[in-house]
Amino acid sequence: MRALYTAATGMTSRQTQLENIANNLANSTTTGYKKTRETFADLIYQQIGGTPAGDPMQLGSGTRITSLARDFRNGDTIMTSNPTDMMLDGDGFFAVESPAGEVLYTRDGHFRVDQEAT
Repeated sequence: MRALYTAATGMTSRQTQLENIANNLANSTTTGYKKTRETFADLIYQQIGGTPAGDPMQLGSGTRITSLARDFRNGDTIMTSNPTDMMLDGDGFFAVESPAGEVLYTRDGHFRVDQEAT
């Protein structure tokens, strides 16, 4: 039964990794999107018995994903002909105001001026 549990933890971790890769690919053309990377960790190891030479054997309990972290490294700099386009250098977000007046945050630096601009 332990072997099935160990295999299941590995399959669950790999499924999450595949879903993360699919999400990164689906958003790869979204301006300002930053991909996420997964971090794996081994679950508890237990020492059992030993080899004929007397060395203890370790039996693992599987693996799990400990985090999905956003990668905020700078992307490629692309020059545009729009004078209101901006890019971020390093961490951070642009604060923008929604039509309802709430503050939203984005990394998309493609801005434009409309008839309501002051």
